[in-house]
Amino acid sequence: MVNRADTQEMDGRMARKHEQLQADRRETFGKKLGRLRREGLVPGNVYGLDMDPIALTLNGREFITVHQRAGSTGVIDLAVNGGDALPVLVQEVQHDAPTSRVLHVSFVQVDLTKPVSALVPVVLIGDAPAVELGASVIQHTNEVSVSALPDDIPEVFEVDVSSLADFDHALLIGDLEAPAGVEIEAEPEDLLVRAERPRVEEEEEPEEEEGLEGEEGAAEDGEEAAEAEAEDEE
Repeated sequence: MVNRADTQEMDGRMARKHEQLQADRRETFGKKLGRLRREGLVPGNVYGLDMDPIALTLNGREFITVHQRAGSTGVIDLAVNGGDALPVLVQEVQHDAPTSRVLHVSFVQVDLTKPVSALVPVVLIGDAPAVELGASVIQHTNEVSVSALPDDIPEVFEVDVSSLADFDHALLIGDLEAPAGVEIEAEPEDLLVRAERPRVEEEEEPEEEEGLEGEEGAAEDGEEAAEAEAEDEE
């Protein structure tokens, strides 16, 4: 059953709530995984810290629900075979391209008292006045690497584009405001978003007609031949 863990208190702060997820140890591998998937189950694994990797089987619908609630940066309390919950982050989700069905999930165990690196999505908000001038708002960075305690990792970075008032106005990584305890690992000069000018296709210069070039060449040859004949007559 999917539910939310009670809010945990760490270092005097109220930490983000953890989603809870149940999993079983997996004994099925290779070609037999197709049968698991047909039954609505998803194979996966969890690794990290000093633990040996554990092969898992998850309820597909339950995982999707938990993942949607936790987002790509939320800590999940993962209980394997009813044991003590492990704090984990979703490391990778593999999908079947044609159907978007989840094929495999990888989790990484984290220490809630130690910083980790994570990728935080960048979401554009607001309206850019430059659009009314014909500019296109182009997002150049979709996610930003940060270092933070697992419970302090932001869900998203919201970037307000309402300051983009003219062509070539831009926002950089350095314009992001990171919450306390969150260190942005990307370069401050890296481009986030820019109001770009419309592309203008260059007109191709018309090529000279081959016929005219040929006639010009023929005229020159004719003049040279006439001069040669005049010299012979002399």
